[in-house]
Amino acid sequence: MILWSSRKLEQALASGQLDSWTKVKYLLVPVVLGALLGPFYVFRPVYGQKAPLINSLFSFICAVLSAFVVYWGIKICFRINNKIDGNRFFERLAVLTIPVLIKVAVFFFFFSFILVMVFRFLKDRVPILFQWMPIIISALGPIVTYTLYSMLRNSFERFGRLVEKI
Repeated sequence: MILWSSRKLEQALASGQLDSWTKVKYLLVPVVLGALLGPFYVFRPVYGQKAPLINSLFSFICAVLSAFVVYWGIKICFRINNKIDGNRFFERLAVLTIPVLIKVAVFFFFFSFILVMVFRFLKDRVPILFQWMPIIISALGPIVTYTLYSMLRNSFERFGRLVEKI
């Protein structure tokens, strides 16, 4: 399985080098990871007293916004796929998502680590900033989702150019 290089995976998919089971494995990776990571969204650290209602409301708004971004992202990829040849959308979506998902996850893992370190450093210097941490973390959801689908859209566009050449 090609897990990092979107361009190599696009080339392999366009040239027909991936067998059916390999394509299914690309679908299984996000499903399994989603099942493993899903419960962590519910459990967030609470510092001090119970979080204010605004945190929960903002978190809900971010979740709804993320859902709209997912809808938009899949719709754009579907339209690009229809411009290519209109065939095998789910297969292409599953396969092309993996390298993009891994890159986004690696980047935001390091970004989140740095963000936490900055918050810890500023905790005593700017106490009010620490109270905003749950809201900032919630805001990352739609940003990460948008980043993922923007990169996936680019991958579909590059894939379409490869199919045209073949």
